[in-house]
Amino acid sequence: MLGTELALGGVRVQILERRTEAQRNSRALTLHPRSVELMDQRGLVERFLARGRPVPGWHYARLDTWLDFSALDTRHGYTLLHDQARTEHLLTERARELGVPVRRGYEVVGLRQDTGGDGEEDRGGGRAAAGGVEVDVRGPGGGLRTVRARYVVGCDGGRSAVRRAAGIAFPGTDETLTGVLGDFAVVDPAALDRARAHGVLIAPVEATEGPAGGPAEGPADGKADGPAEGPADGKADGPAGAPVHARTDDPAGSLTDGRSGGLTRIVLVDPRRMRTPAAEPLTLEEFRTSLTEICGTDCGVAQPRWLSRFGNATRLAASYRAGRVLLAGDAAHIHFPAAGQGLNTGLQDAMNLGWKLAAEINGWAPPGLLDSYHTERHPVGRAVTENTEVQTLLMELTLLPPYQRPAAALRTLMTELLGIEEVNRRLAGRISAIDTAYPPTTAETDTETETDTETDTETDTGPAPVPGPLTGRRMPDITLTAAGSEAVRAYELLPPGRFVLLDLAGDERLRQTVTEGWGSRVTAHTVTRHEHRTDLDGVREILIRPDGHIAWATRTPALPDRRIERHHALTTWAGAPARG
Repeated sequence: MLGTELALGGVRVQILERRTEAQRNSRALTLHPRSVELMDQRGLVERFLARGRPVPGWHYARLDTWLDFSALDTRHGYTLLHDQARTEHLLTERARELGVPVRRGYEVVGLRQDTGGDGEEDRGGGRAAAGGVEVDVRGPGGGLRTVRARYVVGCDGGRSAVRRAAGIAFPGTDETLTGVLGDFAVVDPAALDRARAHGVLIAPVEATEGPAGGPAEGPADGKADGPAEGPADGKADGPAGAPVHARTDDPAGSLTDGRSGGLTRIVLVDPRRMRTPAAEPLTLEEFRTSLTEICGTDCGVAQPRWLSRFGNATRLAASYRAGRVLLAGDAAHIHFPAAGQGLNTGLQDAMNLGWKLAAEINGWAPPGLLDSYHTERHPVGRAVTENTEVQTLLMELTLLPPYQRPAAALRTLMTELLGIEEVNRRLAGRISAIDTAYPPTTAETDTETETDTETDTETDTGPAPVPGPLTGRRMPDITLTAAGSEAVRAYELLPPGRFVLLDLAGDERLRQTVTEGWGSRVTAHTVTRHEHRTDLDGVREILIRPDGHIAWATRTPALPDRRIERHHALTTWAGAPARG
C-alpha cells in the first residue's frame, strides 16, 4: 500500500521483502469500512469486492450484541471478509502496475543514516550522500549488500529489524495469554456446531493460489507465529469457555457457516494451555487435544495448511519517525487480534504517510508535514492498543475461576449497553475507523495570511483562520456535479493521489489561481450541485487531502476573505505556490 502511494506521488521506490515468495497463509481475514473506503479512493474497490464477502457488522470482545457497521455514515457500512493473502496479492499487483519493484528474499540486517542535508542517492558505489540512509541487506544467496536511499520505512512486522536498527523504543507489555488457530483442508462438518456451542470460532478461509502446501504440523513461518506477529484479523479472540458462542443470528452469520469451499479456520483459547509461550511450536496433536477437551470432539481436523499460536503482547513504538527512518503497521504497533484492527490500522498508516513522504522527497512539503505522520497516527495506534487490551481482559476474565461470575455479569452489562443505538454507534465508529479525525496541525495555527491590496494576491502575513469543525475529519463520499461534467462521487476524484479543492460557491478565479500556483499538486473543481448534508450547510470551499481527510473547509461568505483563507490553506498543506 505504501509503495503504491509513493509511486502515485512520483517517487521512485523499491520494496524489499524478507520472504522469498508470497505469503499463502492469511493472518487477517477482514477489511473494515474505512479500509474499504481507502480502496475506493484509489479506484481499487471493485477488485476487492469481486472476491470479498460483506457482512453488516463486527464484534467487540465477542459480546452477544455486535457492532452495527451498516448504521455508519459511509457507503461501505460492512466488514469485507477478504483474506490477507488476497489483499496482499491485489496490492502487489497494483504496485507492479505503477512500476514498483518487489524484491523478495532480502532481509534487513542493519542500517545507518545521515540526517543532515538532503543529498541524493550516491550512484557511484561510495557512501550515501548527506541526508541519506544505508541499509545492509542479506540477499537470496546469502550475500550482503548495501542499499542506499533518502528515506526508509519499516513495514517489517512486530519484530521489525528496521525499528531496532533505528534505535526506536518499543515499550509495552509482554504476553500473558495465548490462543491457537488452524486452517484445515479436512473437517467433520457435523461436529462444527458442537464446537461453536463451546465458544470455538469457525470461519471459512479462501484457498490460496499456488501449490497446496504448508506444514502438517507447526507454524508455516517460524517468525510469523510468535507474540509479535500473530493473526491481525480479530478471528482469534473467542476464548473457549467464555460466553462468546457463534449464533445463527450473528450479524456476521456467514462467518460461521462451516466449510464453504477452501479451508476451515478454527480458533480457540484453551484455559489449560493459555499460558503456553507463543514461541512454542503448535502441533496437530495439541490442537486436536484442545478441541477434544473443550467440546468433546476433535472435529475431524486433518491436513492442516497452517497452525499458529498467538499472544497478547502489546507494544507501541515511542516514535513513528527517527530522522529518515519511519515505521508503519505492525512495526509500529502490536496487540491481541481483537475486533480485526491490526491489518486495517496498518493500511491506514500507509495512506497517511505516503503522500506526506512523497511531498518531502519532491521538495514541496511545508514545514512539519512529515512530522504530522507521527502526530496524527501515534494517537490512533495508542487507541487501538488500549481498546484491544480492554477486549482481551473482557474475554480472559471468564476463563479465570475467581472472576468468572463477576466477569459474566460485566459482559452481560456491556452487551446491554451495545443495544443502545448511540453506544453501539460510538464503538462502531472507533473500531471501523470511520470516526478517525486528526487534530489541527501546528502550521495551521501558526501561519498567517493577508491580501496584498496593491496586487489583490494573498501573502502570508495576516491572521490565520481558525480551523473549523470539519478539519481533520474524513471527507464524506457525496455525489456532486462539477462544471462541464456528469455527476460523480467525491471519492472518484481521489485516485490520482492529489489534493482536491471543491469550490461550492463559485469563484471565477479559483481554478486559474490553483493551476498557476499548485497545479501539479492540487486539482480544483467548481461544483454546481452536490448532495445535501447538514454538516456541509453553508460550506463554500473544501480542500481534501490525498488520504481523503479534510484539510480545510470554510463558510466565509466574503470572497476576498475566502481567497485569503484559501491561500493560507493551500500553503499550509500543499506548500508554497510555484513561481513564474
